[in-house]
Amino acid sequence: CYTQGKVSICGSNNSLKSHYGGLTGYNYGTVIHCKTNVELIASASRARCFGGLIGSNMGTIKESCSAGYFNISGKENGYFGGLVGSCGYDSKIYDAYCRVDMNINSEKCYAFAGFTGRQAYRTRIERAYCSGEMNLGSTPSITNLGGFCGYNGHHELGNAAIKNCFWDIEKSGISQDIGVNYSGGASPVGLTTEQMLDMTTY
Repeated sequence: CYTQGKVSICGSNNSLKSHYGGLTGYNYGTVIHCKTNVELIASASRARCFGGLIGSNMGTIKESCSAGYFNISGKENGYFGGLVGSCGYDSKIYDAYCRVDMNINSEKCYAFAGFTGRQAYRTRIERAYCSGEMNLGSTPSITNLGGFCGYNGHHELGNAAIKNCFWDIEKSGISQDIGVNYSGGASPVGLTTEQMLDMTTY
């Protein structure tokens, strides 16, 4: 499947707007061989779980990718990622990538990253990368910001794997791999733009 277009989340009240993606808001099954190229606009006062491909992944994603642009404003936003906003318990992602540029200009934001905003307990990402710009604008409060993942694992249980994954450290402008990491099985690698253009990297 392939989607192209624009997703806009707006609203001036304090109600929570959550689980939006370029392909689908929630995934409880298997997404394979899918691609998106979308512009995602979040101007609601509170927005959560926003992904270029999937808003919240509770199943499996294989051999899929996303591209496009995020423009994020409002008062409070969380769990935003270029491919997936939030990876729920037992979810899996294999052989995927994203090239999503992000413009973040919120009063407060948390768990933002180039690939996924959050990974919960017993989740796994393997053989994946992201290469997008991350413009933080004038946001006064940003927590759990990572080049690849924003929030990884459970604060008591840990156990969220990221294997053979990397991100473009120069293009993103983010040197931290994971904003906050509670799992020893997570080690995404930051590469230069030149390394990202080298076939042997893959």
